[in-house]
Amino acid sequence: FEGYNGDWHLNSFFPAEAGGSIQNGEYAVSIDHGGTNAWDVHLGQSNISLENGKEYTLSFDAHAAEARTISVVVGKNSDPWTVYGGSQIFSLTAAKQAYARSFIMAEPSDHQARFGFDVGASAGDVFFDNVFLSAGKASTMASRKMDSVQEFFKLYQNYPNPSNPATTIIYRLAESSAVSLKIFNGLGQETATLVDAFQETGEYEMIWTPAGLPSGNYFCRLQAGDFSETKKVLLKK
Repeated sequence: FEGYNGDWHLNSFFPAEAGGSIQNGEYAVSIDHGGTNAWDVHLGQSNISLENGKEYTLSFDAHAAEARTISVVVGKNSDPWTVYGGSQIFSLTAAKQAYARSFIMAEPSDHQARFGFDVGASAGDVFFDNVFLSAGKASTMASRKMDSVQEFFKLYQNYPNPSNPATTIIYRLAESSAVSLKIFNGLGQETATLVDAFQETGEYEMIWTPAGLPSGNYFCRLQAGDFSETKKVLLKK
């Protein structure tokens, strides 16, 4: 298991339960209970130095026992826990793949920053290898991977589905777009607006808590530029 020069820390916050070990040269996070939020289980490092105005790339290989998502964060290691460049969500499968995210450090220089992976909210094993945080653009291989990841728009099926009391909605933007993410009932009436903003290329995660709505079939619609996709959401109380 290769990574940034430093110590790796695996933290889990109640009720999450997880452990870490080296298996076949990879770092394996074994999650018995994922807790409620992605950050309830975190693998990362701290006390890294980031300079204002510089571009950085975090690249890594990863896979999981079952298909799932993880969040990758680089940010301040104290209150208000600013995430530099925004957190990014990656979809893992059972096949080991290379991933990368690049960002420009727009905040003041931070010589005690942190970076790592939020892998909570789901149980099961997640594996990491070849983790590097470097200054500059992604390598050619990592850039090709980023291009292939971001080459299409996508609205994923929400989970859990049926949802109660909340459900997670993830979508991918192939390019910066004016984004609308809305919920409609079975009669086509709008019941919630989750996103109405211009967003940059990448994957995003939203939590919908349908308080006060009756059980039944609902529809989640993503519109981004000329792209539109709708998924059925089952609410069961």
